[in-house]
Amino acid sequence: MSFNSKQPTSDQQMKAAFAQNPVRQHTAADLVAGLNINTKPTSERKQSVSITMTPTMKQ
Repeated sequence: MSFNSKQPTSDQQMKAAFAQNPVRQHTAADLVAGLNINTKPTSERKQSVSITMTPTMKQ
């Protein structure tokens, strides 16, 4: 959703969107309660790719 400050309806839409913001309706404690900080995330194996130009590719 985008707002244009030059349109009169956008000001009302913006105020309504901020009033209905789900983050404002829940306290920080509710948002943090579902997080499990003690579990260690599984580490992803990093992969790298290298490309070498051979003489036949350099035409």
